[in-house]
Parts: sequence; C-alpha cells; structure tokens
Amino acid sequence: MTNEDLASSYLHKSIVRRKALQIYRDDQSYSDVVRERAIAAADAALNLAKSVIKTEE
Repeated sequence: MTNEDLASSYLHKSIVRRKALQIYRDDQSYSDVVRERAIAAADAALNLAKSVIKTEE
C-alpha cells in the first residue's frame, strides 16, 4: 500500500463519515456524544486527506 493509497482510503472514509454525521445533525438524531465537534473533526480529516493526495501528485 502506497501513501497515496492510504490517503485515498482515508479520504473515502472521511467523506462517508461526514455524510453520516450530517444526516444525524440534520435530523437532530444524535446522542450527546455526537456534536458539531464530530463534524468539525470529520472535515479536518477530509481536508488533511485531500492535502496529502495533492502533495503526492
């Protein structure tokens, strides 16, 4: 597995997790643990993965 493969995997997972968190937030159907911080963390992971992929190109 290359760095690009790993970054792509993280990017894919970040996108999926971000979508799931947004659904919970939109429906206000989340436990006390899942808050906007989780969405911010997912966004940060997504941005990091994107930057790694850009760097590899």
